[in-house]
Amino acid sequence: MQILISEDDFTSRAVLAGILKKRGYDVLETTNGIEAWQVLQQKDAPQLVILDWMMPEMDGPSLLQQVRALQTDCPPYVIMLTAKSEKLDVISGLDAGANDYLSKPFDPDELLARVEVGQRMVEMQLRLHRQRANAQCFRVEASRRLADMEDALAAKDEQLRQLQTEQLVLTARLQAVRPDERPSNAAPQSSVVCERGLVAAIQQQIEETGKHTRLAFRASLPAAELPLDQSLALDLFWIVQEALTNVGRHAQATEVEIQLACAGRELELCIQDNGRGFPPGLLVGSKTLGLLGIRERARASGGSVEFLNEPGKGATVRLHITLPAPMP
Repeated sequence: MQILISEDDFTSRAVLAGILKKRGYDVLETTNGIEAWQVLQQKDAPQLVILDWMMPEMDGPSLLQQVRALQTDCPPYVIMLTAKSEKLDVISGLDAGANDYLSKPFDPDELLARVEVGQRMVEMQLRLHRQRANAQCFRVEASRRLADMEDALAAKDEQLRQLQTEQLVLTARLQAVRPDERPSNAAPQSSVVCERGLVAAIQQQIEETGKHTRLAFRASLPAAELPLDQSLALDLFWIVQEALTNVGRHAQATEVEIQLACAGRELELCIQDNGRGFPPGLLVGSKTLGLLGIRERARASGGSVEFLNEPGKGATVRLHITLPAPMP
């Protein structure tokens, strides 16, 4: 796949191009928005673009607006890569038409992961475009099968909508775990997880949260530390921390109950409050990024999570994980 880089800084452009070429991508480089716009108007323009915000001649958002105005069945997938990292900048970039947003300085592995997501989206979009074109020819040649083809197109359109929804979820997940969105005590508490274990970290988090809120806590935790992989323990602690943050910000609750239990290889974590419950449209909108982050973190840990809701009687986050079997 060919990737267009539009970046005016020589060093940043060279580093970025080197990372992509090493992974096997064909890279086309431009130094400003005007050059990128000229390339993107060509017939065989790159379908994936990595775009800087601040450039001479034409900046990134202005270029995005022109690209999104193009009449094309296969618009390019655009990742905005910029030093502008404030939340309003992210919102502005996505509103201008970016599919994804990454702040500088960036982690090469994260960049490549996002590029791979974009490549999958582009490939699906191109396949869908070809299928639609073939379907149109088929309808002309065999009108008697029109009804069947309309059903097939509807199914493909639904598949595209699902992919677009997944794109929004991925973006929300990445924003949900941004360092500047984490509570200020996240780093010290994470150290507790590494040094003393998950149970001790949860107990300390409860104490810290109780000092800064009016929440009353009930906790049912194992008497001894659980023999968990450190990465899993950190993920579970992050989920507890994010759930408590959501309760403090949105639930209007006075009490929170935390239960952590492990029977054999089955581990269950439950956080329940007595607040107003989850609003309608639980996983839609920027105000539920934390919940999306919890769901994605649970999935990455090999578990499943439920968001249970009883309006006026509180909300529950319940996580279940089947732990891997011990090595023989």
